[in-house]
Amino acid sequence: MSILRMRLGECFRLERLYGIYMRKGWPAGKLHADYGASSPHAVSPPGEFYTFPNNRMSSGFVTGSWNLNDTGPGIGGFCVVPGSHKANFRIPKHIHGAHQDSPWVKIVEAPAGSLTLFTEALTHGTARWEGDHERRTLLYKYCVSSMSWGATRVTAPEGVELTPRQQQLLAGPGEPLTHFPSLFSEELAAS
Repeated sequence: MSILRMRLGECFRLERLYGIYMRKGWPAGKLHADYGASSPHAVSPPGEFYTFPNNRMSSGFVTGSWNLNDTGPGIGGFCVVPGSHKANFRIPKHIHGAHQDSPWVKIVEAPAGSLTLFTEALTHGTARWEGDHERRTLLYKYCVSSMSWGATRVTAPEGVELTPRQQQLLAGPGEPLTHFPSLFSEELAAS
């Protein structure tokens, strides 16, 4: 939570979550960025979703990728164009189309149980799966409370009692501190 707080501020929510699995020989997924210069639908100025207000990192969307098994070079899995979230130019199309062996793309080594956090402004994708085991990854996508990717909301399973903080993490969008209180209000009150 402390890292998400540093990246998203006092008010953020779990926007969506899903899983990825791959089997040996499955092809690479496309490189993409959901925001920033390399987003296919970018209508905002480059850097808008990855800014440095008051000398602090900030971004609108952050993904937590939980590896349930080993991934990395020679195996496959999550890959990135390092530093692309700060770019003011789009990634060239020839890198998008054949990124597996590009010197510009890094396949992230992440053992089972690892959590990789990244901004959705980072150009990222999936490397071809070459491992003998299946890839299994869970993606948790968080955003600033006033933002939304889509109309669907994450809901708790029926009959599960949530803490106030958990309820707030699953709440709909709202203006930070006006219609969406700080997730850290108890900590702030204690200090």
